[in-house]
Amino acid sequence: MILLGPEDSGKSTLADFFARALLCTGDQPPCGRCGSCVRAQTGNHPDLHVLTPAKEGAFRVADAEALQKILSVRPYEGGRRVLILPNAHRMTEEAQNKLLKILEEPPSDTYIFLLATTLAPFLPTVLSRCVQIKMDRMEEEGILAYLKERFPDADSGRLGHAAAYAQGWPLRAASLMEDAQYWEDRSRWLDLAAEALTVRGKMELFRYFQKRRDELIRALDVWELLFRDAAVAGGNVKAIHADRQDTVRRLRENLKPDEVLRLWQATQEARAALAQNASCPMTLDAWLAAWPE
Repeated sequence: MILLGPEDSGKSTLADFFARALLCTGDQPPCGRCGSCVRAQTGNHPDLHVLTPAKEGAFRVADAEALQKILSVRPYEGGRRVLILPNAHRMTEEAQNKLLKILEEPPSDTYIFLLATTLAPFLPTVLSRCVQIKMDRMEEEGILAYLKERFPDADSGRLGHAAAYAQGWPLRAASLMEDAQYWEDRSRWLDLAAEALTVRGKMELFRYFQKRRDELIRALDVWELLFRDAAVAGGNVKAIHADRQDTVRRLRENLKPDEVLRLWQATQEARAALAQNASCPMTLDAWLAAWPE
């Protein structure tokens, strides 16, 4: 089975639920109380295998051979066996051909879950032998209700931003709420963007980010949504940075609509350039050049 969805879409949670249900020995799987459930929850079940590559990066032939070795022996507890492969979309073609042999003649009572963010790298022969489940997005109102229940004492502005920023993925929203560094960084990034309306602010932003490539990539995500908010301000579309309307308003008041659009496009281009290993200072130069004088 292939579970398809972006990071923090709930693929791992769903795979874990399936695994516990399949291995459970209680009356209503997963019961959460039987020995099998307890061992699965603590990562100690001998017939639950979460396979990660031996080397960082792609799932290679050696990893597929390790999978075959696991399957060459009977389940330790004599029942079902579950294998979970995170980031299966990173599997090389050679490794997929090894996996294909397993999928063509799977051992009895063995369940394999491939977690992927895209189907593009998979061989058609692998796809044809797997059931596919695509993770669905949740409405923003549903995510907000979930966050309020999970974080009852949290600031309403942060809850609203996390629900909107997650773009349909509740676990992504929850991760954001728990990421103290994000909230500190986001505040700095939004302040720097607002100050970029001045020459001095542009210079300060360049100095700050010229040697902070990873942070710049994250900041570009925030800025893209900031310019989106500035573009739709005053309409019926809900702002993602609703708790920072002062910043959105400042951009709206000092930029023309076509200038906001140009900055939104430049932000997307900057992120794409960095993904292609473009120089951080050169990318910043190009991005700042999109700002009006």
